[in-house]
Amino acid sequence: MTASPKTPSCPEVIVCPFCALHCDDVTLDPQGRPVVECELATTEFRRALATPTSPRLGKQNPSNSDIDGADVSGDDTDTLERRLSDTIRDRAKTAERIVLVTAGTDLQTARELDDLASADPRVSIRIDASPSRQAIATAVSREGVVAATIADVRRHADQIWLLGIRPEQYPRLLERLIDPDRPATVHQSPNGITADDLASLVLADPNAPPTDIPPTDIPPTDMPPALASSRYLTVVVGDHAFRPVEAEAAAEMLVQWIHRLNANTRAVIVQLDRASTDRCVAAWRGNRLLDADRDAITDRELRIRIGAANPANPEAADPVTLQVGGAPSVHHKAHAYVPAAEVGVHRNGAVVRGDGTVTLPLSKIAESPLPTATEWLRSNIFASKPPQKAKTPQKAEPPQKAKPPQKAKPPQKAERQP
Repeated sequence: MTASPKTPSCPEVIVCPFCALHCDDVTLDPQGRPVVECELATTEFRRALATPTSPRLGKQNPSNSDIDGADVSGDDTDTLERRLSDTIRDRAKTAERIVLVTAGTDLQTARELDDLASADPRVSIRIDASPSRQAIATAVSREGVVAATIADVRRHADQIWLLGIRPEQYPRLLERLIDPDRPATVHQSPNGITADDLASLVLADPNAPPTDIPPTDIPPTDMPPALASSRYLTVVVGDHAFRPVEAEAAAEMLVQWIHRLNANTRAVIVQLDRASTDRCVAAWRGNRLLDADRDAITDRELRIRIGAANPANPEAADPVTLQVGGAPSVHHKAHAYVPAAEVGVHRNGAVVRGDGTVTLPLSKIAESPLPTATEWLRSNIFASKPPQKAKTPQKAEPPQKAKPPQKAKPPQKAERQP
Protein backbone atom coordinates (compact mmCIF):
# COMPACT_ATOMS: atom_id res chain seq x y z
CA MET A 1 0.00 0.00 0.00
CA THR A 2 1.36 3.43 -0.95
CA ALA A 3 2.33 5.61 2.01
CA SER A 4 -0.19 8.41 2.44
CA PRO A 5 1.14 11.93 3.03
CA LYS A 6 0.45 13.32 6.48
CA THR A 7 -0.92 16.66 5.30
CA PRO A 8 -2.55 18.14 8.46
CA SER A 9 0.65 18.62 10.49
CA CYS A 10 3.29 18.72 7.74
CA PRO A 11 5.57 21.77 7.58
CA GLU A 12 5.35 23.85 4.43
CA VAL A 13 9.08 23.56 3.73
CA ILE A 14 11.23 20.51 4.49
CA VAL A 15 14.84 19.36 4.24
CA CYS A 16 15.67 16.76 1.61
CA PRO A 17 17.28 13.65 3.18
CA PHE A 18 18.63 12.06 0.00
CA CYS A 19 22.07 13.62 -0.65
CA ALA A 20 24.82 15.37 1.27
CA LEU A 21 23.59 18.84 0.25
CA HIS A 22 20.35 18.41 2.25
CA CYS A 23 18.60 21.28 0.50
CA ASP A 24 16.32 23.06 2.97
CA ASP A 25 13.88 24.62 0.51
CA VAL A 26 11.76 21.64 -0.58
CA THR A 27 8.12 22.70 -0.62
CA LEU A 28 5.01 20.54 -0.29
CA ASP A 29 1.98 20.68 -2.57
CA PRO A 30 -1.59 20.79 -1.16
CA GLN A 31 -1.59 16.98 -0.98
CA GLY A 32 1.59 17.04 1.10
CA ARG A 33 3.91 15.71 -1.63
CA PRO A 34 7.38 17.22 -2.14
CA VAL A 35 7.94 19.65 -4.99
CA VAL A 36 11.57 20.22 -5.97
CA GLU A 37 13.42 20.79 -9.22
CA CYS A 38 15.93 18.00 -8.66
CA GLU A 39 15.86 14.73 -10.53
CA LEU A 40 17.56 12.85 -7.71
CA ALA A 41 15.18 14.11 -5.01
CA THR A 42 12.11 13.57 -7.19
CA THR A 43 13.10 9.96 -7.88
CA GLU A 44 13.92 9.17 -4.27
CA PHE A 45 10.79 10.79 -2.80
CA ARG A 46 8.66 8.88 -5.31
CA ARG A 47 10.32 5.61 -4.32
CA ALA A 48 10.04 6.28 -0.57
CA LEU A 49 6.36 7.23 -0.81
CA ALA A 50 5.42 4.27 -3.02
CA THR A 51 4.48 0.76 -1.93
CA PRO A 52 7.46 -0.67 0.01
CA THR A 53 9.59 -3.25 -1.76
CA SER A 54 8.81 -6.77 -0.54
CA PRO A 55 11.35 -8.57 1.65
CA ARG A 56 13.72 -10.77 -0.30
CA LEU A 57 15.56 -13.82 0.92
CA GLY A 58 17.95 -14.62 -1.89
CA LYS A 59 20.50 -13.01 -4.18
CA GLN A 60 20.03 -9.59 -5.75
CA ASN A 61 19.55 -11.19 -9.17
CA PRO A 62 16.09 -12.78 -9.76
CA SER A 63 16.07 -16.01 -7.77
CA ASN A 64 13.70 -18.14 -5.69
CA SER A 65 16.40 -19.54 -3.41
CA ASP A 66 17.17 -18.18 0.01
CA ILE A 67 20.57 -17.93 1.65
CA ASP A 68 20.62 -21.60 2.55
CA GLY A 69 19.35 -22.78 -0.83
CA ALA A 70 15.74 -23.55 0.15
CA ASP A 71 12.90 -22.77 -2.26
CA VAL A 72 10.89 -19.72 -1.14
CA SER A 73 8.81 -19.19 -4.27
CA GLY A 74 5.54 -20.12 -2.53
CA ASP A 75 6.00 -17.99 0.59
CA ASP A 76 3.78 -14.96 1.22
CA THR A 77 5.27 -11.71 2.51
CA ASP A 78 4.70 -12.45 6.22
CA THR A 79 6.11 -15.97 5.95
CA LEU A 80 9.09 -14.74 3.97
CA GLU A 81 9.88 -11.98 6.45
CA ARG A 82 9.59 -14.45 9.35
CA ARG A 83 11.96 -16.89 7.64
CA LEU A 84 14.32 -14.04 6.88
CA SER A 85 14.33 -12.91 10.51
CA ASP A 86 14.93 -16.48 11.74
CA THR A 87 17.76 -17.02 9.27
CA ILE A 88 19.55 -13.77 10.11
CA ARG A 89 19.01 -14.28 13.85
CA ASP A 90 20.62 -17.73 13.66
CA ARG A 91 23.53 -16.24 11.76
CA ALA A 92 23.95 -13.53 14.38
CA LYS A 93 24.09 -16.05 17.25
CA THR A 94 27.11 -17.82 15.79
CA ALA A 95 28.84 -14.84 14.14
CA GLU A 96 32.22 -13.92 15.54
CA ARG A 97 31.96 -10.48 13.98
CA ILE A 98 28.99 -8.30 13.01
CA VAL A 99 29.75 -5.38 10.69
CA LEU A 100 27.17 -2.62 10.25
CA VAL A 101 27.81 -0.80 6.97
CA THR A 102 26.22 2.50 5.97
CA ALA A 103 26.70 5.18 3.34
CA GLY A 104 25.21 7.69 5.79
CA THR A 105 22.35 7.99 8.27
CA ASP A 106 20.47 10.53 10.35
CA LEU A 107 21.50 11.61 13.85
CA GLN A 108 19.25 9.26 15.83
CA THR A 109 20.17 6.24 13.71
CA ALA A 110 23.87 7.06 14.02
CA ARG A 111 23.54 7.19 17.82
CA GLU A 112 21.62 3.91 17.93
CA LEU A 113 24.20 2.16 15.74
CA ASP A 114 26.91 3.47 18.05
CA ASP A 115 24.96 2.12 21.04
CA LEU A 116 24.80 -1.33 19.41
CA ALA A 117 28.54 -1.28 18.78
CA SER A 118 29.23 -0.21 22.37
CA ALA A 119 27.00 -2.94 23.85
CA ASP A 120 28.32 -5.88 21.80
CA PRO A 121 32.09 -6.37 21.35
CA ARG A 122 31.46 -8.23 18.11
CA VAL A 123 29.83 -5.22 16.43
CA SER A 124 31.70 -2.57 14.44
CA ILE A 125 30.56 0.27 12.16
CA ARG A 126 32.00 0.79 8.68
CA ILE A 127 31.36 3.54 6.14
CA ASP A 128 30.44 2.73 2.55
CA ALA A 129 32.64 5.52 1.20
CA SER A 130 34.73 5.93 -1.93
CA PRO A 131 38.53 5.91 -1.53
CA SER A 132 38.65 9.65 -2.22
CA ARG A 133 36.00 10.44 0.39
CA GLN A 134 37.69 8.31 3.04
CA ALA A 135 41.12 9.73 2.21
CA ILE A 136 40.10 13.38 2.53
CA ALA A 137 38.26 12.66 5.79
CA THR A 138 41.39 11.01 7.20
CA ALA A 139 43.69 13.79 5.97
CA VAL A 140 41.52 16.50 7.49
CA SER A 141 41.39 14.66 10.83
CA ARG A 142 45.20 14.49 10.89
CA GLU A 143 46.22 17.86 9.47
CA GLY A 144 43.19 20.03 10.14
CA VAL A 145 41.81 22.21 7.38
CA VAL A 146 40.39 25.61 6.65
CA ALA A 147 36.72 24.83 6.02
CA ALA A 148 33.63 26.86 5.18
CA THR A 149 29.88 26.48 5.09
CA ILE A 150 27.93 26.46 1.85
CA ALA A 151 26.51 29.86 2.84
CA ASP A 152 30.06 31.25 3.25
CA VAL A 153 30.99 30.02 -0.22
CA ARG A 154 27.86 31.58 -1.70
CA ARG A 155 28.66 34.96 -0.12
CA HIS A 156 32.43 35.16 -0.62
CA ALA A 157 33.92 32.71 -3.16
CA ASP A 158 35.15 34.13 -6.46
CA GLN A 159 36.56 30.82 -7.76
CA ILE A 160 35.18 27.34 -7.15
CA TRP A 161 36.94 24.11 -8.09
CA LEU A 162 34.65 21.09 -8.30
CA LEU A 163 37.11 18.24 -7.86
CA GLY A 164 35.85 14.74 -8.66
CA ILE A 165 32.14 15.60 -8.66
CA ARG A 166 29.80 14.08 -11.26
CA PRO A 167 26.74 16.17 -12.27
CA GLU A 168 24.22 13.44 -11.42
CA GLN A 169 25.42 13.22 -7.82
CA TYR A 170 24.31 16.73 -6.78
CA PRO A 171 21.97 18.20 -9.43
CA ARG A 172 21.52 21.45 -7.48
CA LEU A 173 25.13 21.94 -6.36
CA LEU A 174 25.96 25.06 -8.40
CA GLU A 175 22.57 26.54 -7.57
CA ARG A 176 23.38 26.20 -3.88
CA LEU A 177 26.98 27.42 -4.15
CA ILE A 178 26.63 30.44 -6.44
CA ASP A 179 24.62 33.60 -5.87
CA PRO A 180 23.23 34.87 -9.21
CA ASP A 181 23.96 38.45 -8.10
CA ARG A 182 27.68 37.70 -7.64
CA PRO A 183 28.72 34.90 -10.03
CA ALA A 184 31.92 32.95 -9.41
CA THR A 185 34.28 31.26 -11.84
CA VAL A 186 33.83 27.49 -11.75
CA HIS A 187 36.55 24.96 -12.61
CA GLN A 188 35.24 21.44 -13.11
CA SER A 189 37.38 18.29 -12.89
CA PRO A 190 34.80 15.47 -12.78
CA ASN A 191 37.49 12.80 -13.09
CA GLY A 192 39.61 14.30 -10.34
CA ILE A 193 43.32 14.93 -10.39
CA THR A 194 46.40 12.73 -10.29
CA ALA A 195 48.96 12.87 -7.51
CA ASP A 196 51.57 14.17 -9.96
CA ASP A 197 49.42 17.11 -11.04
CA LEU A 198 48.52 17.80 -7.44
CA ALA A 199 52.21 17.84 -6.54
CA SER A 200 52.72 20.52 -9.17
CA LEU A 201 50.06 22.60 -7.41
CA VAL A 202 51.83 22.28 -4.08
CA LEU A 203 55.24 23.17 -5.55
CA ALA A 204 54.02 26.01 -7.78
CA ASP A 205 54.72 29.65 -6.96
CA PRO A 206 51.52 31.07 -5.44
CA ASN A 207 52.59 34.59 -6.52
CA ALA A 208 52.90 33.74 -10.22
CA PRO A 209 50.77 35.89 -12.57
CA PRO A 210 47.42 34.41 -13.66
CA THR A 211 47.15 32.60 -16.97
CA ASP A 212 45.12 33.86 -19.94
CA ILE A 213 43.66 30.42 -20.70
CA PRO A 214 39.86 30.30 -20.20
CA PRO A 215 39.00 28.54 -16.92
CA THR A 216 37.04 25.74 -18.58
CA ASP A 217 40.08 24.80 -20.70
CA ILE A 218 42.73 25.00 -18.01
CA PRO A 219 44.64 21.71 -17.67
CA PRO A 220 45.66 20.66 -14.16
CA THR A 221 49.32 21.64 -14.58
CA ASP A 222 48.31 25.23 -15.46
CA MET A 223 45.82 25.62 -12.66
CA PRO A 224 48.14 27.00 -9.94
CA PRO A 225 48.33 30.58 -11.26
CA ALA A 226 44.61 30.74 -12.00
CA LEU A 227 43.52 29.35 -8.66
CA ALA A 228 46.18 30.95 -6.51
CA SER A 229 45.17 34.40 -7.79
CA SER A 230 41.73 33.96 -6.26
CA ARG A 231 40.65 36.16 -3.37
CA TYR A 232 38.46 33.36 -1.97
CA LEU A 233 39.08 29.90 -3.46
CA THR A 234 36.75 27.01 -2.66
CA VAL A 235 37.72 23.42 -3.46
CA VAL A 236 34.70 21.10 -3.30
CA VAL A 237 36.01 17.55 -2.91
CA GLY A 238 33.89 14.79 -4.43
CA ASP A 239 33.88 10.99 -4.49
CA HIS A 240 36.09 10.82 -7.59
CA ALA A 241 38.69 13.41 -6.60
CA PHE A 242 41.70 11.05 -6.59
CA ARG A 243 42.77 7.75 -8.05
CA PRO A 244 42.02 4.94 -5.57
CA VAL A 245 45.64 3.71 -5.39
CA GLU A 246 46.99 7.17 -4.52
CA ALA A 247 44.02 8.69 -2.72
CA GLU A 248 45.66 9.01 0.71
CA ALA A 249 48.82 10.71 -0.58
CA ALA A 250 46.82 13.00 -2.87
CA ALA A 251 44.46 14.04 -0.09
CA GLU A 252 47.41 14.93 2.16
CA MET A 253 48.90 17.10 -0.60
CA LEU A 254 45.59 18.88 -1.22
CA VAL A 255 45.27 19.77 2.47
CA GLN A 256 48.88 21.02 2.51
CA TRP A 257 48.23 23.16 -0.58
CA ILE A 258 45.19 24.76 1.02
CA HIS A 259 47.23 25.57 4.14
CA ARG A 260 49.96 27.10 1.95
CA LEU A 261 47.54 29.29 0.01
CA ASN A 262 46.10 30.74 3.20
CA ALA A 263 49.37 32.53 3.86
CA ASN A 264 48.43 35.07 1.15
CA THR A 265 44.75 34.57 0.37
CA ARG A 266 41.62 32.76 1.52
CA ALA A 267 41.28 29.12 0.45
CA VAL A 268 38.88 26.55 1.88
CA ILE A 269 37.86 22.93 1.40
CA VAL A 270 34.22 21.90 1.34
CA GLN A 271 33.39 18.22 1.74
CA LEU A 272 30.11 16.68 0.65
CA ASP A 273 30.14 13.61 2.85
CA ARG A 274 27.03 11.43 2.98
CA ALA A 275 28.29 9.96 6.26
CA SER A 276 29.02 13.30 7.94
CA THR A 277 26.46 12.60 10.69
CA ASP A 278 27.93 9.19 11.50
CA ARG A 279 31.48 10.57 11.61
CA CYS A 280 30.38 13.39 13.91
CA VAL A 281 28.69 10.99 16.34
CA ALA A 282 31.83 8.80 16.48
CA ALA A 283 33.97 11.88 17.15
CA TRP A 284 31.60 13.35 19.76
CA ARG A 285 31.21 10.13 21.71
CA GLY A 286 34.69 8.71 21.66
CA ASN A 287 37.00 10.81 19.47
CA ARG A 288 37.00 7.90 17.00
CA LEU A 289 37.38 7.66 13.23
CA LEU A 290 35.12 5.32 11.27
CA ASP A 291 36.92 3.10 8.79
CA ALA A 292 35.76 2.42 5.25
CA ASP A 293 34.21 -0.93 4.35
CA ARG A 294 37.08 -2.59 2.52
CA ASP A 295 37.70 -5.99 4.17
CA ALA A 296 36.63 -9.19 2.46
CA ILE A 297 33.75 -10.95 4.19
CA THR A 298 34.53 -14.15 6.13
CA ASP A 299 32.52 -17.28 6.92
CA ARG A 300 32.12 -16.33 10.58
CA GLU A 301 31.00 -12.76 9.86
CA LEU A 302 27.57 -11.16 9.49
CA ARG A 303 27.64 -8.01 7.41
CA ILE A 304 24.54 -5.78 7.38
CA ARG A 305 24.02 -2.66 5.31
CA ILE A 306 21.85 0.13 6.73
CA GLY A 307 20.08 1.87 3.86
CA ALA A 308 21.04 1.89 0.19
CA ALA A 309 24.55 1.29 -1.07
CA ASN A 310 26.73 4.20 -2.12
CA PRO A 311 26.61 4.34 -5.96
CA ALA A 312 29.82 6.37 -6.01
CA ASN A 313 31.87 3.64 -4.33
CA PRO A 314 33.13 1.14 -6.91
CA GLU A 315 35.60 -0.24 -4.37
CA ALA A 316 32.89 -1.66 -2.09
CA ALA A 317 33.62 -4.90 -0.29
CA ASP A 318 31.90 -8.25 -0.86
CA PRO A 319 28.09 -8.53 -0.98
CA VAL A 320 26.48 -7.98 2.41
CA THR A 321 24.39 -10.67 4.07
CA LEU A 322 21.44 -8.33 4.65
CA GLN A 323 20.32 -4.84 3.64
CA VAL A 324 17.79 -3.07 5.85
CA GLY A 325 15.92 -0.17 4.25
CA GLY A 326 16.72 1.99 1.27
CA ALA A 327 16.51 1.00 -2.36
CA PRO A 328 18.16 -2.33 -3.26
CA SER A 329 21.01 -1.77 -5.70
CA VAL A 330 21.86 -4.20 -8.49
CA HIS A 331 25.48 -3.03 -8.43
CA HIS A 332 26.10 -3.81 -4.77
CA LYS A 333 24.51 -7.17 -4.07
CA ALA A 334 22.84 -8.21 -0.85
CA HIS A 335 21.82 -11.79 -0.11
CA ALA A 336 18.68 -10.62 1.70
CA TYR A 337 16.66 -7.44 1.91
CA VAL A 338 13.98 -6.07 4.24
CA PRO A 339 12.26 -2.67 3.81
CA ALA A 340 12.25 -0.08 6.59
CA ALA A 341 10.77 3.33 7.37
CA GLU A 342 13.01 6.23 6.39
CA VAL A 343 13.85 9.24 8.55
CA GLY A 344 12.99 12.40 6.66
CA VAL A 345 9.98 10.73 5.03
CA HIS A 346 8.27 8.49 7.62
CA ARG A 347 9.97 9.78 10.78
CA ASN A 348 11.16 13.10 12.20
CA GLY A 349 14.86 13.45 12.86
CA ALA A 350 17.98 15.52 12.27
CA VAL A 351 21.08 15.29 10.10
CA VAL A 352 24.49 16.94 9.87
CA ARG A 353 24.90 18.41 6.40
CA GLY A 354 27.66 16.99 4.21
CA ASP A 355 29.98 19.93 4.86
CA GLY A 356 29.91 19.02 8.56
CA THR A 357 28.94 22.50 9.73
CA VAL A 358 25.16 22.62 10.14
CA THR A 359 22.58 20.36 11.79
CA LEU A 360 19.25 20.36 9.97
CA PRO A 361 15.81 18.98 10.92
CA LEU A 362 14.23 16.15 8.94
CA SER A 363 10.43 16.05 8.81
CA LYS A 364 7.88 13.28 8.70
CA ILE A 365 5.59 13.75 5.68
CA ALA A 366 3.94 10.32 5.42
CA GLU A 367 2.82 7.41 7.56
CA SER A 368 4.46 3.99 7.39
CA PRO A 369 3.75 0.81 9.37
CA LEU A 370 7.34 -0.31 8.93
CA PRO A 371 9.98 -0.03 11.66
CA THR A 372 13.15 1.97 11.10
CA ALA A 373 16.35 0.09 10.31
CA THR A 374 17.62 0.19 13.90
CA GLU A 375 14.21 -0.78 15.29
CA TRP A 376 14.26 -3.84 13.03
CA LEU A 377 17.80 -4.72 14.11
CA ARG A 378 16.93 -4.49 17.81
CA SER A 379 13.80 -6.60 17.40
CA ASN A 380 15.30 -9.32 15.22
CA ILE A 381 19.04 -9.51 15.91
CA PHE A 382 20.01 -7.68 19.08
CA ALA A 383 16.97 -8.52 21.20
CA SER A 384 18.95 -10.94 23.38
CA LYS A 385 22.13 -10.15 25.21
CA PRO A 386 25.34 -10.76 23.22
CA PRO A 387 27.36 -13.83 24.13
CA GLN A 388 29.88 -13.13 26.83
CA LYS A 389 33.41 -14.40 26.65
CA ALA A 390 34.11 -17.13 29.19
CA LYS A 391 36.15 -15.81 32.03
CA THR A 392 39.29 -17.73 32.88
CA PRO A 393 39.06 -19.05 36.45
CA GLN A 394 41.42 -17.31 38.80
CA LYS A 395 43.74 -19.38 40.95
CA ALA A 396 42.85 -19.41 44.60
CA GLU A 397 45.40 -17.63 46.72
CA PRO A 398 47.16 -19.88 49.26
CA PRO A 399 46.07 -19.29 52.86
CA GLN A 400 48.33 -16.92 54.71
CA LYS A 401 50.08 -18.12 57.84
CA ALA A 402 48.70 -16.75 61.07
CA LYS A 403 50.99 -14.21 62.65
CA PRO A 404 52.14 -15.05 66.21
CA PRO A 405 50.48 -12.92 68.89
CA GLN A 406 52.55 -9.92 69.90
CA LYS A 407 53.52 -9.53 73.55
CA ALA A 408 51.77 -6.74 75.37
CA LYS A 409 54.01 -3.79 76.12
CA PRO A 410 54.45 -3.00 79.85
CA PRO A 411 52.66 0.16 80.95
CA GLN A 412 54.85 3.24 81.03
CA LYS A 413 55.39 5.03 84.31
CA ALA A 414 53.72 8.34 84.64
CA GLU A 415 56.12 11.29 84.66
CA ARG A 416 56.10 13.43 87.76
CA GLN A 417 55.01 16.99 87.30
CA PRO A 418 57.39 19.61 88.81
